[in-house]
Amino acid sequence: MAARRTTVHIPQPCAESWAAMTPRGPGRHCAACQQTVVDFTQKTNGEILAMLKQATGNTCGRFAAGQLGRPLQPLAVGAPSRWRAWLAAAVAVWGLREGVGTVARAQVPTELRPLRAPATVPATTGPSKYTHVISGVVTDSATHEGAPGVSVILMGTTFGTSTDATGHFRLELPDSLIRKSKCIIGFSWVGYARQELALSSFTEPVEVVLRPDQQALGGIVVVGDYSHRPWPWHPRRFYYWSKYWLTQAFRQS
Repeated sequence: MAARRTTVHIPQPCAESWAAMTPRGPGRHCAACQQTVVDFTQKTNGEILAMLKQATGNTCGRFAAGQLGRPLQPLAVGAPSRWRAWLAAAVAVWGLREGVGTVARAQVPTELRPLRAPATVPATTGPSKYTHVISGVVTDSATHEGAPGVSVILMGTTFGTSTDATGHFRLELPDSLIRKSKCIIGFSWVGYARQELALSSFTEPVEVVLRPDQQALGGIVVVGDYSHRPWPWHPRRFYYWSKYWLTQAFRQS
């Protein structure tokens, strides 16, 4: 029997700013609709499905662009196959056999001789092939703190790195690559707008501030097993809701 597929859509993104909301629980509190907007950007497919099934009533959430408009399927955990059970039994029997053999051979005395340590050879370090170093820090505009795990890559190449727990990064680039291409560094983080920065100097540290992607914030509409639609009781939501349904016939024609 084929498993049902669940897809999340946001037909009318919320106009409220994620950075202006107050942190609360699993997300942030929206003063306009008086609801807690759950942050799903760092959740897996299984965690998203589990939280939506447990939710009661209307649900507002913040999603990354890659989480919308595609089926959400948790990873299937299959039962252990028969060959693994046979392998475990064989390892147990072999271990028992080795243990018995060790006891029998222990009666034969053996002569222990000290081993002479090999002479250490000093390692030779050649000149580094990376002559340009780009360093800096990436911060979150909402919390003004360092953003960990941000992808930092030289556009058009495969040279890249990621920020540490405090948002700092260090990217080493060869001189030959800098001469052949423009030095444009891209910064991307899940749920935040991508930024590109053109560098002309490698001496000063780079400071980048990432802002949330407002297009991935709004009421949740789930197509599949269950559905939670935003209730348009707020004046702003009523305006967007009525505009969407009144103009639907003109968009389809």
